[in-house]
Amino acid sequence: MATKTVPLTWPRYPLLGLPEFGTVAALDHYIVRKRKQLGDLVELRAKTREQIDALMPELVELDRMIESPSAVNGKLSLDDIRVLPLLRSAAVVKGLRFPHKVREYFEAMMERIGYQPLPAV
Repeated sequence: MATKTVPLTWPRYPLLGLPEFGTVAALDHYIVRKRKQLGDLVELRAKTREQIDALMPELVELDRMIESPSAVNGKLSLDDIRVLPLLRSAAVVKGLRFPHKVREYFEAMMERIGYQPLPAV
């Protein structure tokens, strides 16, 4: 899932007003570095629909695997440590709709850890 979320999420981070990009130098550094890795960030954002379509089968598979809104496997495990950050990142993609159990898990876990989801752009 991580390889399919990167081209969706990395191009959006500069648009979120994150404190990490509080200076022009920090923002420029991020954009230059990510452009070298991924290509043009604006072009990647323009391909959002096809990238979402590529990610959806993996989200549907995850939806089948989730045993509980409080933990992927029914009890907290390393899987939650791996999955939740990917979902939090993916949630910044406007137009991405998580399958039902994934959405329930994401919302329950974000409440549990006391963080608000990042805005979708």
